[in-house]
Amino acid sequence: MLRNLLRLVAILIALAVVRAVVGMILNFFRGLSKKSGDRESPTASAGAGVPLSAGLLVKDPVCGTFVSAGTSTKTTMKGETYHFCSPACRDKFKGGAKGEPRA
Repeated sequence: MLRNLLRLVAILIALAVVRAVVGMILNFFRGLSKKSGDRESPTASAGAGVPLSAGLLVKDPVCGTFVSAGTSTKTTMKGETYHFCSPACRDKFKGGAKGEPRA
């Protein structure tokens, strides 16, 4: 009788451990999907209303490369900040007609 009770307790503990591990794995993957969605948001790629931090990735409007907002080459035109991977991309962007940003 005692042996059966110990087996039952061991099974219950094993089930609790498995449930906890599966929960942690699911939370990990949910966190990854939220983070990747943030990188692709239009607000983040435009840089409007998003606080600058080294971890935030923004899209270069010229070549499409994602760069760190904290270390990117920046320019501000008509009150909007644009982020570039290099000074060359920034210069191409500024080279639009009459100083207007190229679309």
